[in-house]
Amino acid sequence: MQKRNEEIEITDSELLIKEATKLSKEIKGAEPCPITKKEKEAAIVMTSIEKVLHNLIMEKIPCKIIFLSLFHFWITLEAPMRGVKNDSSDNLPPYKEGAILEIIEIIVKMLKKLPQYNETKSKKDLGKVINSLKSKMSADELDNVNLPLDELIAKTTRVNEKIYGNICELLKKSFHPVIIANVLFGNWVRLSTIGNNVPEESYQKIEYYFIEIIEEVRKHIPNLFK
Repeated sequence: MQKRNEEIEITDSELLIKEATKLSKEIKGAEPCPITKKEKEAAIVMTSIEKVLHNLIMEKIPCKIIFLSLFHFWITLEAPMRGVKNDSSDNLPPYKEGAILEIIEIIVKMLKKLPQYNETKSKKDLGKVINSLKSKMSADELDNVNLPLDELIAKTTRVNEKIYGNICELLKKSFHPVIIANVLFGNWVRLSTIGNNVPEESYQKIEYYFIEIIEEVRKHIPNLFK
């Protein structure tokens, strides 16, 4: 049997994505099975949303389009749960320009503040694959600046419809909005680190301290609508 990393040379981003997905599944498969109702719901929501995102990435839609869409749907779902009220037209007020940068700054500060943790070998192997993926992805795979306007609009619309439709489906099935928001935020962070070529070690630290980071982020959400 061939050894995956020694005898098979991975040469493009699509194969790297498949390899990263395979390694991620192996890591998750080694984790304890969900026991509580909340854990089981989170696992279902995660699988559902990640399937939608994986399919969009496989369609060669630039990561930035998915990244922006995830942020929009995460913050509009999260904001009412953090005390942000609808405006006079009964709509959620728009969040201010620079909201994304403010959230990223909070995450960076938390990363510096939180202690280091011991990575497992499996996590380190995954980190190597993800770092290779980031270095091999082309500008067109990451950004949307080179797309003609009509294609940009079409792809943005498709992404928004897919993600919004998935969120609505999950809400109709009575999955808790906090669980859905957490998964949206986690995947937004994931794409943020890929799009900005952040070392995988930093993302894994975010993942490890997810609860501490999301709690700190939530404190600042009302400020994003002032």
